[in-house]
Amino acid sequence: FCIFISAKETGLLKNAHQSSRMINYFIIYNVQGKIRICKTYLADKNADQNKITKNIFSLISNKAEHSSNLFSIDDVIKGGRIVYRRFASLYFAVVIDREESELAIYDLIHMVAEGLDHIFENASELDILFNPEKVHLLLDEIIVGGSIIETNIKETLEAYKLHSDVKGIKK
Repeated sequence: FCIFISAKETGLLKNAHQSSRMINYFIIYNVQGKIRICKTYLADKNADQNKITKNIFSLISNKAEHSSNLFSIDDVIKGGRIVYRRFASLYFAVVIDREESELAIYDLIHMVAEGLDHIFENASELDILFNPEKVHLLLDEIIVGGSIIETNIKETLEAYKLHSDVKGIKK
């Protein structure tokens, strides 16, 4: 289940197309390539989202196990790069533009995985599959309009708890 949010719609970035550092996609796949979570932060919603996400997984899954966890995807998205990491049976993939820091995104992926482990007490694919609202809420606490707004896991989890209580999301 995908939620498409453009940076312009959030109102946080006045000129989203002029933003120099941005996350385009945050995707969680299982090892078979099924999308478990997909958040898109692109302003252009006319792009073929399904084709792009399938291409991304095929690129990730064909990489050698000990090769780099980042690469350019100019043929899929102009100026795009993928940073990904595998945790157990899940691939966390983030598509970024050329100005975004790969190391910061690698740390972001680790932070999201750590947050999910805290929320689900050792997260699994089934937790993510049956509780997508919790994953989306966590991502919304960290990324807004394609920009990372929080990097402190403790602050993120406190905000998550507050918002999950308000929205009635049970632990």
